[in-house]
Amino acid sequence: MALETNLVAIRWLEGKYEVESSIIAVIDIEALRSKQPLVDVSEDLSYLDSATVISRIDFQKYLLAESVPWGSSAHKWHASLSKMVRFILVHEVEWESGLG
Repeated sequence: MALETNLVAIRWLEGKYEVESSIIAVIDIEALRSKQPLVDVSEDLSYLDSATVISRIDFQKYLLAESVPWGSSAHKWHASLSKMVRFILVHEVEWESGLG
């Protein structure tokens, strides 16, 4: 099974939540797991979905080096977020890649 990481930036303004932006990108998910658990949010027993919420500022700890080819998209996305973003939802999704 393949995994992908979905990142969702959430603003909180005047008591209302809004999604500012989302992206599928690679981060250091194992470092994140070592600091806080990802909760099982699966609906389908054949695939595992897990998620956690972290602050916009703490999210920086889990970015891969920009020199890593697949690490730069998360850096660019994070840098583009407004200061109104308070939380980032990290949702790791398992899916069938079709590869054996």
